[in-house]
Amino acid sequence: MRKFFLSAAAALTVIGAANSASAATWNFQTDADAFKSAKSFEGTFDQVYSVAGLGSSTRDGITLSASATNTSITDTSILITPFLDGGNAGLGVCSTGFDASATESGFIGQSQCSSGYDEVGSGTYRPGDDNLVAPEILKLTFGKNVSITDLFVRNGGHGLGNGSLFISTTGSTFDAADEYSMSSGIVNLDGLASSSMFWFTSTDNANPEIYLSTMTVEEDPTTRTNPVPVPAALPLMLVGVGGLGFMARRKRKAA
Repeated sequence: MRKFFLSAAAALTVIGAANSASAATWNFQTDADAFKSAKSFEGTFDQVYSVAGLGSSTRDGITLSASATNTSITDTSILITPFLDGGNAGLGVCSTGFDASATESGFIGQSQCSSGYDEVGSGTYRPGDDNLVAPEILKLTFGKNVSITDLFVRNGGHGLGNGSLFISTTGSTFDAADEYSMSSGIVNLDGLASSSMFWFTSTDNANPEIYLSTMTVEEDPTTRTNPVPVPAALPLMLVGVGGLGFMARRKRKAA
């Protein structure tokens, strides 16, 4: 009976673990530095997360992709490049552009914001703006609905972000309800709903330039496509087995 009880308890533990939400963390700051160290230039989001051993856009079963525009959430006619800036920074956007003719370390095309980008072809590096500043908008898309549980932000000088930023889950416009405060880089995410898409931008005055430095997301358990069901009889079975064990102990004492 003891073995049966332990087996049933173990089964319930496994099922509970299978039903728990997945969580994933992206350390954009570390990933940017690792890419730059390996390739001698800074990369776009797609470049950084295409390199084996340096990172992956899929973590703990959650896939992340990024795009950006410098007009509005709904207008994607002018696209800019999601970009990872090294040196204690993180994920921003390159407002300058992407040079499709440049080649570096086996890559075709290079962000013009990279500190390793040779703009004039003579060893002169003039990287453009590489952080996220209004009206630039960074869109992060996940393969499933997630909640952002932790977000750490740095400012344009790579220091701790303070002030506020905008995060939207609607894909329309930013309004007062989309403004989230920061203190020493930590973003207060109270009230941010789960979604498969999040739009980010900075505020115009208090916090004009930001990088997303680290981010942890957790899968929304209510939207899981393949939940593992708990057999209806198992909890009752455990209660019954526990009761039998209790009765057996009373009989032994009475004897």
